[in-house]
Amino acid sequence: MTTVRLLLAAALCAPAWPVRCAPPLEAYGRLPQFEDVALSPDGGKVAYVIPNGNAREVVVQTFGDEKHAVRLNGGEYKLRSLTWMGNEHLAILSSEASGYDFGRQYEFGSTQIYDFPQHELTGLPAWLGKREAAGNSVISGAAPHGVISTMLAEAPQIHVVKGRTYGYLTTWTHGVPAVYRADLERDRADLLQLGPGSGHLTGLLIDKAGEPVAETSYVDTKREWSLEIRHDGQWQQTQVQETEIDQPRIVAFAPEDGWALMHFPDDSVRRFSLTDGSWGERFRPGEYYWNGLLIDPITHKVIGDVRLNPERRYTFYDKADQAAWDKVVQTFPSEDVALVSWTDNRQKLVVRVVGPKTGAVYALLDFTANRMDMVGNYYKGIGAEDIAPVDVFRYPAGDGQSIPAYLTLPTGRPAKNLPLVVLPHGGPEGRDVPGFDWWVQALASRGYAVLQPQFRGSVGFGVKFLAAGYGQWGRKMLTDQSDGVRYLAGKGVIDPKRVCIVGASYGGYAALAGAAIDTGSYRCAVSVAGISDMRELVVWENQNKLRTDDLETRYLDRLIGAENIRDPVYDAISPVKHVDQIKIPLLLIHGTDDSVVPPEQTRYMAEAMQKAGKPYELVTLSGEDHWLSRTETRTQMLKAVVQFLEKNNPP
Repeated sequence: MTTVRLLLAAALCAPAWPVRCAPPLEAYGRLPQFEDVALSPDGGKVAYVIPNGNAREVVVQTFGDEKHAVRLNGGEYKLRSLTWMGNEHLAILSSEASGYDFGRQYEFGSTQIYDFPQHELTGLPAWLGKREAAGNSVISGAAPHGVISTMLAEAPQIHVVKGRTYGYLTTWTHGVPAVYRADLERDRADLLQLGPGSGHLTGLLIDKAGEPVAETSYVDTKREWSLEIRHDGQWQQTQVQETEIDQPRIVAFAPEDGWALMHFPDDSVRRFSLTDGSWGERFRPGEYYWNGLLIDPITHKVIGDVRLNPERRYTFYDKADQAAWDKVVQTFPSEDVALVSWTDNRQKLVVRVVGPKTGAVYALLDFTANRMDMVGNYYKGIGAEDIAPVDVFRYPAGDGQSIPAYLTLPTGRPAKNLPLVVLPHGGPEGRDVPGFDWWVQALASRGYAVLQPQFRGSVGFGVKFLAAGYGQWGRKMLTDQSDGVRYLAGKGVIDPKRVCIVGASYGGYAALAGAAIDTGSYRCAVSVAGISDMRELVVWENQNKLRTDDLETRYLDRLIGAENIRDPVYDAISPVKHVDQIKIPLLLIHGTDDSVVPPEQTRYMAEAMQKAGKPYELVTLSGEDHWLSRTETRTQMLKAVVQFLEKNNPP
């Protein structure tokens, strides 16, 4: 691999004028230079995704031999992840939006495999895909009517059995859940299991022999979750629980042989026996707020965990592993360091670093050679001096609930009487994380402070904090945000007369509701792919279904606090029903290929605003999905938002 050294742009103007110094919005809106950096298990190759206009390409380089670089053209398909299946095969997950199921938009995913010895790109399994020469390969998107196609697809599980690598893909075959095992040496995939032992397959554990040994399933009509253990080729149901919504999930094998780990909705993790499925002791009792467990790629045993509460912190259970990681963190003091990829022996690893000294970069560390190389900035044209500092703090909500938050401050300006943008996350059971956020940094570069409140109901802060959001959609979830505005105003950090709210998905709903329901805190609002009519959303979620009391509906009802679809609470928390209360300018933005929140939600709001004679602007992102996956439309969104903010809330 040819090392790309990090080049930091020189400061071109005095720090007292950070807005004039800022990189162009295109620098923030374009897709990252590097995505999904993945090391092969032996560390001999590195794969990553690079943008090519609105398309993406997969690049693979062999360390020490630049001539063996491989480039695969992703076309217009969206490349979602890279997974190594051994040292000579790379699994590439892509997706595309497609009208399917009576015209409803879905995002379909497919997995393809690049074979390095044969220089071939094939589908998974090969006899279902079309072989093409690597020199002019185009990674095909999913075929909605294909035998293997998935919605919200996942990368295959990788297992090494007696030195041979297999990929396990949980997917759907003609509407039935299925598990395929891909044997890349034989160039075929076998149907390992069709359907779970009972109900809908929700989790699967593969042992060192390459066979399924435990699975979880859920029967929605019975609201019944079960754990099944496999012996002598037969599944035995060992645990059954009745649950409306929340379900335990299989994590991985425990450090001790004969046991595996199950994560429960209360954030606890318990052992269960692989012999009879009985429950064992809690795993690391008293430890909460895990945001993920670290899994050994060979043994598939848990070897550590990561927490974001709200700072990022890794804990390895082996002293040598922890000492090695501590050395990595010490290399980048006071900066955010995220583990991206590692080799099987954990002697090479890729980290993503964000901070005012290093910038926003990928770095490769080799413990054996005792060296570090910078892969490069992952946002071209944005140097370390352009990264605005992020403060982590908590503030009290009106009822005393402690709310975690991130506050990004514009560089070169004192933290006093600043204009503020409130940027609530999506979900609503989501959260923001440390690191470089292109949207936040773009707004800060224009002179705005940016508040990211982790309002009650956000994940990763404990089950009590999550449950505090039940029934609070459109209520305390909203006031948690405006309480943050009042807190910062009381500290003199921001000017309470210069505050706007901007958000996407649930954050877009929060922006609309901030204008129509929790009024008085904002002087303008921007909704990107936001929800305006809650009842219509539930109806849309249930279209073409025979029932309206399924898991998705119960999940929404719990957050909303509704009894049924006719509950008047739907109207009480729907911004479109309260347009008469809007007294601030509104910007509405939505992608035409959104498969999560239908574009009609924005159209409903625009029509209601027009009918009421209220000021609003409407921007349509042609060909864009829910996740802003394309450079052209992502930049279009960013420019529209900044122009709207500068007009209605000058920095």
